Amino acid sequence: MNHWFNWPDDIDPPTKFEDICGFFLPLLGLLFDPIVFHVRLDFFLGADYTGLFEAYRVGGYLALGGSLLVYAIIMLRPPHVPGLRTLAAGMLWGCALIAYGFGLALGPFSLVGILFVGLGLLGIIPFLAGVAYHRVGLRLMRGGLPRWYRRWQFWLGLLLMLVGPLGAQLETTRRLDTATQQLIAGQPSERGAAITALRSAFWCSLACYDPLVWAYAREVDATHKLDLASAYQEITGQSIDIRLAQISSS
Repeated sequence: MNHWFNWPDDIDPPTKFEDICGFFLPLLGLLFDPIVFHVRLDFFLGADYTGLFEAYRVGGYLALGGSLLVYAIIMLRPPHVPGLRTLAAGMLWGCALIAYGFGLALGPFSLVGILFVGLGLLGIIPFLAGVAYHRVGLRLMRGGLPRWYRRWQFWLGLLLMLVGPLGAQLETTRRLDTATQQLIAGQPSERGAAITALRSAFWCSLACYDPLVWAYAREVDATHKLDLASAYQEITGQSIDIRLAQISSS
C-alpha cells in the first residue's frame, strides 16, 4: 500500500518536484510578491509605482489562492472514488490553465526583470506550477468510469476553477466602475452610496481611485471640483492634489 497520505494504490503519488512546484514555490511567490499585485520594491522603483496586475487583485488572489488550496486538499485527502478523481483532475487542469495564463501574462515583464537583479527568474514559477498540476491531474484521470462520465466530471471541475475567480473579478470591477462614474457624474442622491462602495473595496490601492483624480483635473466647475476632492479625501484619507501631482509626474 502507498502510504503517502493514503494515496490510491493504482496511482503514482505526487513527486517532490510536483509538491515543490505545485505548492511551495507558488505559495512563496504569493506571499512575497515583489511587483505583481503589490510593489515591494519602492526603494528601486519609487513610491508612485503600482503592481503590474494590481487592478486584478480579486480574481488573481482567488485564482492563485484557490489553486494552492485545491492542490493541498487533494494531496492531504486524495480521492479514491473514480468520479471524485476525475473531478479533482479537472480542477487541477483548471489550476494549470490559470498558472500557464499567469506565466504568459508575466512573460514580457519577466524577460526585462532578468536584467534587474534577476527578479525576472521568478516568472518561471507559474510554468513549473502548471506542469505539476497537469501531471498530477493526468494521473488522477485514470479510472474505470465510462468516457462520457469522466468527461462530464472533468469539465465540471475545470469550470469550477475558472468561472469563480473570473466572475468575482468582473463583478467587483463593475461595482467599482459604477460607483466611480456616479461620483464623477455628480449626482447628490448617489454620492453617499458611491463613497461607501469605494471605501469598502479593501483590496484597492490608490491606483483604483485614479479615475477620480483625472476627473478632478479635467473638471472646470469649481463646486463639483471641490466635491470630488472631498469625496476622494473621504475614501482614501489623502489629498487629491498630492495624488494628482504624483501620477502627473510619473
